[in-house]
Amino acid sequence: MRQKGQVWLSVLWLLMAVTCAACVAKPTPTPTPEITGKDGAPMMLVPSGEFTMGSNASFAHEQPLHRITLDAFYMDKYEVTVGQYAKFLEAMSLSAPPDWNVMNQPLHQNRPVVNMSWSDASLYCRWAGKRLPTEAEWEKAARGTDGRIYPWGNDPLDQLRANYGKETWANHAALAPVGSLELGRSLYGIYDLAGNAWEWVSDWYDKDYYEKSPSQNPNGPEQGATKVLRGGSWYANLGYLKSTYRFNIAPSARDSDFGFRCAKTP
Repeated sequence: MRQKGQVWLSVLWLLMAVTCAACVAKPTPTPTPEITGKDGAPMMLVPSGEFTMGSNASFAHEQPLHRITLDAFYMDKYEVTVGQYAKFLEAMSLSAPPDWNVMNQPLHQNRPVVNMSWSDASLYCRWAGKRLPTEAEWEKAARGTDGRIYPWGNDPLDQLRANYGKETWANHAALAPVGSLELGRSLYGIYDLAGNAWEWVSDWYDKDYYEKSPSQNPNGPEQGATKVLRGGSWYANLGYLKSTYRFNIAPSARDSDFGFRCAKTP
């Protein structure tokens, strides 16, 4: 009887241990979108914490590899579309960007709006109750906390994950509808962070900024001559689509692959 009692007691402890382990091992819930702003765009939560920014194995202006801590923020799940930008223009009674008559067609309403200057992008985000992401926020949203090369991880780049390597704009048809490349999603469920359209961020550009960047919530240099774009585009080659690549140009510049998305502080 004593042996049976010991056996049952052992079984009971084992069941309790398994139950407790199951409680501890609950999976982290997938971040859920928050509909916010006048544009009604879904936004994904990027949690607070550390991540690795930059690279020691690429262009000099991506060096050095360094650790950054960011507060939590929301990022648009998709790049701002032609349809969303059309509503903004109507609400604000503003002049349209170049080639607007070509872009603003029924076939293209769910493709990224392009020919955006930095001011165009910033004004839209403010109208929608948001802001442009910082360069650090953009990179964390794209590469997560595990130092991945691309938003989806370290698997090689291909056309199922990113829209890139096209030769002509083809009257806006070179751009893919936002969210259409499921395999290209980032860790946080954000689409098209590699390819489709270059994305303006808020920061001024300084090629040496990473050497002196603060380790918490960096906002970029206080001034400069050029602004930063991230993520590559439908026209870009392979190297430009890495999540660490930095492109800079005058804030007044526009091109058929310059777009944006917005961020928001919780």
